[in-house]
Amino acid sequence: VVYTFSGTAQDYSVIASYTGVKQSGQPDASLATTDDATSPYRDTLTSVADNCWMVSIFGTQNSFTPEAEAGTTLRNPSANIIVLADSGGVITPAGSKTLGFTAGALSSAVVSLTIAPALSSGHQKNVLTLGVG
Repeated sequence: VVYTFSGTAQDYSVIASYTGVKQSGQPDASLATTDDATSPYRDTLTSVADNCWMVSIFGTQNSFTPEAEAGTTLRNPSANIIVLADSGGVITPAGSKTLGFTAGALSSAVVSLTIAPALSSGHQKNVLTLGVG
């Protein structure tokens, strides 16, 4: 994965690479929200395909220390502005999944999506997370 920032403002980015996923027709489902509420922060999506992973990127302008809720795996737990979280495994059968974390009162933006596997569920092996940075 190559990422290049060429803007003039600050850049807060998170990059993840997942193997075994379809190379087109993604995402399986997606949601973008903003929130001025207090924690916990949660996004719920319903996957269409079996054996999807759910991924959420939580961003805020304020520093915070996130703590994962049940069913949520933080991939960069020391981050304090942008947090990458995922389901920690496949969602099977296809259906509703919620990712969330707790922190203080924050204004936040969240982008969540489900990633469909490349193979049909009858031939699917677990999708592995290769790298997050």
